[in-house]
Amino acid sequence: MRKIFLGILLISLIFSGWYIGSFLKPKETKGGISVTVIVRQYRDGKLINEVIDKKDPFTKNFVALLYLALKSGYGTYSATDISGSSHTLQVDRSSFYTPLAGTGNYIYIGDGSAEFTINDYKLSGTYTQKATTSTPSESTVNPKINYTISASFTLSSAMTIREVGYSRVLRDSGYNYAEFLLMRDVLSTPISAAAGDTVTVTYIIRING
Repeated sequence: MRKIFLGILLISLIFSGWYIGSFLKPKETKGGISVTVIVRQYRDGKLINEVIDKKDPFTKNFVALLYLALKSGYGTYSATDISGSSHTLQVDRSSFYTPLAGTGNYIYIGDGSAEFTINDYKLSGTYTQKATTSTPSESTVNPKINYTISASFTLSSAMTIREVGYSRVLRDSGYNYAEFLLMRDVLSTPISAAAGDTVTVTYIIRING
């Protein structure tokens, strides 16, 4: 009888601990920033392949922009353009100086497969193409915000697409304009495209998603 009583008591204590803990445990919340990359391949006007990846593609150059956007007053941050040259990006609230004065948004496709690192400043492949992006669009369904950019490529020769990237032209502290890679992704499944194929790349940046 004593053993039965102790067994029941032990089970009761375990259950009580779980029950109370379920209330004390912090609730998990979904949010932050997520990025979806969609690459579609068309041949003779028909969709023949599609790769959809959820990635963490932001480079250190993107961190530079984020830092300067949140910086009050005056601030600088070092960034590397696609040629490998280092620049000082600057924000100065008093004179309204901002690196975003530059114009030009581009999406790249390439044949490189090197693993992504935050220090990437260009695509890793030996063969790349770039195209001007569409006008960025924004859609909001509380509390989620989607920011979408895309570009289309018509290939003049065959290539295996293994990586994509997004860049923007920025103005540095010396009033020089340069192009900086802000995102880079290695596709989960490469796309073997033939000459004449059309390839579209779409980035969807979701906030609070």
